[in-house]
Amino acid sequence: MAEKHPIPTSDTKTAHTTKERTSSFKVDRLRIYTPARGPGKFIEMNEGGKAAWTEINIFEDIYSSVVHGDITIQEGVGLIEAVPIMGEEILEVRISTAGAVPSPIGGNTSNVPPTPAEADKFINHFFRIYKLDPPIQLNENFRAIKMHFVSDIMFTNMQVKVQRTYPTKKVKNQAQSETVTDYKPYTVADIVRDIYVECLIEERRPTRCLPTNIDLLVEPTRGAYSVCIPNWTPFKAINFLASRAMSVNGKSKGSNFVFYETLKGFRFVSIETLFQ
Repeated sequence: MAEKHPIPTSDTKTAHTTKERTSSFKVDRLRIYTPARGPGKFIEMNEGGKAAWTEINIFEDIYSSVVHGDITIQEGVGLIEAVPIMGEEILEVRISTAGAVPSPIGGNTSNVPPTPAEADKFINHFFRIYKLDPPIQLNENFRAIKMHFVSDIMFTNMQVKVQRTYPTKKVKNQAQSETVTDYKPYTVADIVRDIYVECLIEERRPTRCLPTNIDLLVEPTRGAYSVCIPNWTPFKAINFLASRAMSVNGKSKGSNFVFYETLKGFRFVSIETLFQ
């Protein structure tokens, strides 16, 4: 959870103080992109905007396929009605963790990426706002509004279906007069990677959905596997495969795989490996 403190104190630190601590961070960019304002138009929620955020909660859960959370803003200009905000907007969050130098990614108005040495200290994520709570009146001039969001890739997942059988038939030698076919063996890890790349990144991804650069880290699994996926969403198919996967790690003897998202990317890994 992140909160803004109205009055700075000696205990309040950001990622750019001389005394670092692992829980320190700085919100470098916080924008809401709304279709009502046209392509590329946004509402600035950080310093200098018409509305200011007071609290951000971002939740990572090994039993949830995507990151989700909520943001509370304060405004006094009728922003929700004037824009209007309907609960279908894109929220861009850019955060720097402790020790990031120089100022995160060139400041609020810059799109200059961090250097490779600094890249791991930055989090840049897009969420989809899907619900607004009723406004709470704070005083005569200001009110608080809580907006709930989920990782934008969730909406891409909902628009794609997987209907495929593994292993797939491959032509072994087209030069031969008689066609010879071969079935490439797939492990569960291979199938998971194939579904993720094909459906959420490459040709199967709907063009109207935002492109994603979220990485997927897959723990190797043992044994060839055959499966027929009957028109499921990619996340449902991957979670089904998680219930069947077995790790090649000799210390991870169970079949307790989970598929979840962190702010750094997706993970397909066994719980025993996480313990280690």
